[in-house]
Amino acid sequence: MSLIHAARQYTLNHQDKSNYIAPMVKNLLLTIFFAAGALLFTSRAQAARETAAIQTTDSISDNGFERESLVPRSTLSLAFSHFTWGAEAGSSLDMTSHDLSTFDADVLIGFKNSFIKIVGFGAGLHRSIHSGNNMIPVYAVFRSSFRSKPSLCFLNLQAGYSFNTYGDSKTMSDLYGALGLGINLQKTSKASSYVILSLACQHLNDKNKEAVKFDTNYILFAKLMIGVTF
Repeated sequence: MSLIHAARQYTLNHQDKSNYIAPMVKNLLLTIFFAAGALLFTSRAQAARETAAIQTTDSISDNGFERESLVPRSTLSLAFSHFTWGAEAGSSLDMTSHDLSTFDADVLIGFKNSFIKIVGFGAGLHRSIHSGNNMIPVYAVFRSSFRSKPSLCFLNLQAGYSFNTYGDSKTMSDLYGALGLGINLQKTSKASSYVILSLACQHLNDKNKEAVKFDTNYILFAKLMIGVTF
């Protein structure tokens, strides 16, 4: 009889523990469920507020005519990132009639913020259309609209050296510079496209001038480039 009594007592104790543990598990699952729901709701609300802020900023910019590209932007400004790099392609027209008009391809890397579009360095490969001469400019570049507010246009300034090969002559280095005006085409949160019209110049010292038999120390170019920065 004592064994039967002990078995009954064990069964009753086990049922009591089960009845105690089951509500605890149920309450724990409900707590986790409601916490996950609250977190999801908070995240969606935060995302909605950020989207509304961006749309409000764009609306204010458009209503106040503070445009920074020909195609109105629809996302966050690139000014929140300070590292930038990009690529350009275009052509340079020789204005001194030395048959040095070129197809151009350049790459850029540097720093930017809401005031400066880029300050950094660039390099390119410029190849003459007819004569096959190669020019490799390496330069410092500065671009800015000189205002922190959105701006459609910006100044382009470049200065450095160009390593040139004219015909069968040895590679020679000459001063290189460009001054121009850029227009933003479109801006998104990931990239910015633009077009730049510049006046570029190469200065040949007397030794290089005699080596290539030019009649001037200055080669002027009208330069048109289309580019994108990230």
